[in-house]
Amino acid sequence: MFVSRLLCGAMKNDYPDSVFNWKRILLALAALTGTAITFSWLLKSMDFFANVSDLPEFFAASWLACHGQGGSAYDLPRLSEIEHQVFPALGGRAIGFYLSPPALLFLMPLALVAPHMVQPLWFVFLLGALLCAFGLLVRFFSISKTQSLLLWTLIIIFGPTYESLRLGQLSPLILLSLVGAFCLFKRGRDALAAFCLSLLVIKPQLLIPYVVFLLAGGRSRAAVYLLGFVAFWLSASFILVGSNGFGAYFSVLKPVFQDPASAGKFLADSPTFLGQLLRLAHLDVSLIICLGIVFYILSLAAIFLIAHRFRQREDWLSVCVLCVAPLAVIGSPYLQDYDLMMLLPSITLFVRERLYAKRTPAFMLFVLILNVVLLMPYYSWLRYGWLLGGFPLNPFFVAVLVMSIAFSTSLKSLPSAPQPQTMPRA
Repeated sequence: MFVSRLLCGAMKNDYPDSVFNWKRILLALAALTGTAITFSWLLKSMDFFANVSDLPEFFAASWLACHGQGGSAYDLPRLSEIEHQVFPALGGRAIGFYLSPPALLFLMPLALVAPHMVQPLWFVFLLGALLCAFGLLVRFFSISKTQSLLLWTLIIIFGPTYESLRLGQLSPLILLSLVGAFCLFKRGRDALAAFCLSLLVIKPQLLIPYVVFLLAGGRSRAAVYLLGFVAFWLSASFILVGSNGFGAYFSVLKPVFQDPASAGKFLADSPTFLGQLLRLAHLDVSLIICLGIVFYILSLAAIFLIAHRFRQREDWLSVCVLCVAPLAVIGSPYLQDYDLMMLLPSITLFVRERLYAKRTPAFMLFVLILNVVLLMPYYSWLRYGWLLGGFPLNPFFVAVLVMSIAFSTSLKSLPSAPQPQTMPRA
C-alpha cells in the first residue's frame, strides 16, 4: 500500500518541494527500486523471446512492405516464412500480423536494422518512447520533482508497461503520440496535435473516440486536421499494400462474424465489456459479439454527450484527458492488457487535481484495485494465474470499469478556471 498512501499526499501543491525532502528521498528510492526490479524481470524474460515476443511479426511485416510485398503481411504462411528465416529460435511458432495497414508505414524502418540487432534496438526504441512520454506528462501537468518521482514509479511498475516492453508491443509509442497531442493542443498547435493523434490509426477502435470528442466538442478545426492526416495514412498505406492488402486485412476480421465461436475465445481475454461478457454469459457467441458492438456505439455516444455538455468550458482538454481513454478502452471491441497504458494520463489527472477529495469511498476503491490489479507483480500473477487460467471474472475489466465510473462522475469537479494557451474554439 506504499504507492496508495503516497498518492494521497505526494501530488499536492500546498507546499513547495523543499518541505517534502524526506518524501522526495522515499520516492526516489521507490523509483529506483521499481526500475531495478522491473528491468530485472525484463532481462529474465529475454530468455523466452521466441515464446513471448511480438517483434518477429513486426519485423517480418516491415520486411515484406519494404520489398514490395506489403499485401502479404496478412498472409500467415508467407509471414511465418520470413519470421522463421530471421528468427529461427521461434521453432514452430507462427505469429500473425493484425494491425491496420497504416501501421506498416511506421514499422518499415525495422527492415533497415540487421536481424541480430533488431531485438535490443527495438527495446531501446520502446524505452525511449516511454521516457519521452513521461517527460511530456511532467510538462503537460506542470508537476514538481517530487510528483515526477511518484509518476515515474507508477509508470515503471504499471503492469501494462511491463507487459508491453516484455512483448515488444507498440503501446509506449501510442502513449507518446497521445500525450504529445495533449501537449500540443494545450499550446494551441492544432495541426501538430492532430498529426500526433492520427498515429492511433494503427488501432482505429482507439482513434474513433477522439474523433467523436473533437466533433461533438466543437473543435471542428482539429477534427478536420485529424481526419485529413488519417486519410493521408490510409492513402499511403493503400499505395504500399494495394487493394489486395486491404482485402487481406479485412479477411483477418471476418472470422469474428463468420466463425464467432473461435473468435470468441480470442476476444475473451480483452479487458473490455465484450471480453468480460464472453467470459460470463452463456448466450450465443454471435449475439454476445453483436452486444459488444452495440456497447461500443453506446460508449461513443457517451463520449459525444460529455463533449457536447462541456464544449463551452475552457478546460475542455482536461475533460478529454480524463474521460475519453477509459470509455474508449471499456467499450472497445478488442484490445489487449498492454493497451491500458493509454490510461496513464487519465490516472495522473485524476490524482493531480485531487478529484477524489469529495469522493473518498470511490477513490479508496480505485486505489485498492489499482494496487492489486494493475501494479506489478500482482498484474502478472493475475494475468497468467487467473485470467489465462480461465476464471470467469476479468480483474482488468473491473479496474477499467471502476476508473470509467470514477473519472466520468468527477468531471464537474474539474477546475473551471481558464487555462493558459488553450486551443481556440473553431
